[in-house]
Amino acid sequence: MAGVPKAQGCDACRKQKKKCDQAKPACARCTRLKLQCTGIGVKRFLFKSENTQAAKKHIKAVAGPSSALSNDKTLVAGNLVHILEYDNPGYDISTYGWFVKDLPRHVGSSKPLDAAITAFVAGFGPLKDRSASKVDALDKYVFALRVLRESMQDPKQAFSAANMCSIYLISICQEWLGSGGSGVTGPGSVNSKHHEVLAYLLQNAIRKSQFDPSDKPLMQTIFSIVVLESFTNPNIQLGPWFWQALSVLGDAARPLKSGNGTSFASLNIGTMGEMSCFIRDPDRYLYQIQCTYALIQTEHPRLIRAAEEAVAKAKAPGSTFLQRRMGMRFHTAIAVILSMAAILNRILRSYDGDPVLIADAKSYVDESIALGRAASYNRPIAASAVASPLALSLAALEDYRREEVEELLVEYQTDFPGLNYFSDVKMIRRGFDDIDKNNQRKVRLLLSNEEGFDSGSGENDIDTEIGLGCTIL
Repeated sequence: MAGVPKAQGCDACRKQKKKCDQAKPACARCTRLKLQCTGIGVKRFLFKSENTQAAKKHIKAVAGPSSALSNDKTLVAGNLVHILEYDNPGYDISTYGWFVKDLPRHVGSSKPLDAAITAFVAGFGPLKDRSASKVDALDKYVFALRVLRESMQDPKQAFSAANMCSIYLISICQEWLGSGGSGVTGPGSVNSKHHEVLAYLLQNAIRKSQFDPSDKPLMQTIFSIVVLESFTNPNIQLGPWFWQALSVLGDAARPLKSGNGTSFASLNIGTMGEMSCFIRDPDRYLYQIQCTYALIQTEHPRLIRAAEEAVAKAKAPGSTFLQRRMGMRFHTAIAVILSMAAILNRILRSYDGDPVLIADAKSYVDESIALGRAASYNRPIAASAVASPLALSLAALEDYRREEVEELLVEYQTDFPGLNYFSDVKMIRRGFDDIDKNNQRKVRLLLSNEEGFDSGSGENDIDTEIGLGCTIL
């Protein structure tokens, strides 16, 4: 409410807090000191809260920022926003997870996360401009690793969402910069080690329910990365914790849907996790593998139709950012379902020589090649998933259209110096060969047992006949 102060002296006396005689045209003090006398008799209003206690409580409730951003942090946050707004579908970093949209507001909240974001931003430059020097980006990458290691030694910070995000961003930088040394992928590589640590941290967070609901988009991305890594990395085991994680993180915020509004069960993270368990022990889960393969074959044509519609809209003149992003998501979805189909098809062919399976395998290679060419305009980042079915095609059906697949793999491999798709091919092929050898060993053992049984039963027949004959005699 408005209050009216009683003092109506001149401005000079009020400023010095002296009593004013309010004489006009000038008060005695201003006349003596030869000052300009203004403001005599003016009423001045002071506004006060009717409820001072409520006002004090309200002031306490509004928390200020924990710390002001330094110039360096402000610059990093600004550069990150610039990258997020970069109008080129091929460099859309939200491909790595929708959570990256929220990263700018986390700048300044965690030392390891700040270092990882700084390395991420620095690494984007040489990726976009191949003529740019990597020296600064590599320095920041090494610094981010050092800060992260220090943070992992602190029990209070080791299992934090900030550290998980830092590890993921650092693993992306490693792909961009090729700082892993040999460029070898698969179990034992630098990137796989990052993913193994993520699996351990995620498992701990799920078991102890130690994550903030606001971190769910990040955790869902980490969950997907861990499940996909488990396909080829035996060091990641999807045990009972996986089902607990699935109940918390399994509901995708933006699931892909076909024209009739139905989603795709084969692209559900739960289906992928089950498949990871099945392919580790195909003897035990052969029936489940057959069922999952049948599900993929059922949904595959529907996904192709939905993808064609989405990609057509994305390529149309005047398409929106969301339409272009939807086209990229469907390309990624096709890459995932082709990868799953190729793996299951190759395992089933180890148990069954049905020519239909060979025909299916060839069709997956055909589609992988077509996808590799169609999605090339979204390279490097947005089309990165397309290399997976190409590598699997080469591993699962080595001689069919081999030169074309290899040519595309070489093309896609130039995008990321830190990856070696041909090393992946050798590793995956060894896994398939192990299944073949195991089945061949079982067949030999079975034949050996049958021969032994036949030989043994023949001797028994002779002995029996002789015995009976002797008895009769």
